[in-house]
Amino acid sequence: MEATQAKARQGDFAPEKWRSQETAWMLGLFGTAIGADVLFLPANAGFGGLIHC
Repeated sequence: MEATQAKARQGDFAPEKWRSQETAWMLGLFGTAIGADVLFLPANAGFGGLIHC
């Protein structure tokens, strides 16, 4: 850990390659956002209507 921090301070730190685990996290977070929208959109439409004046 300290060696990584030392390299980052020196400016020669190269980021790691993109892994499939990171893709799974990204898709999971995207799916969570879409799922929340699908869940709350009908509730908001029922409470306030589709058109707010």
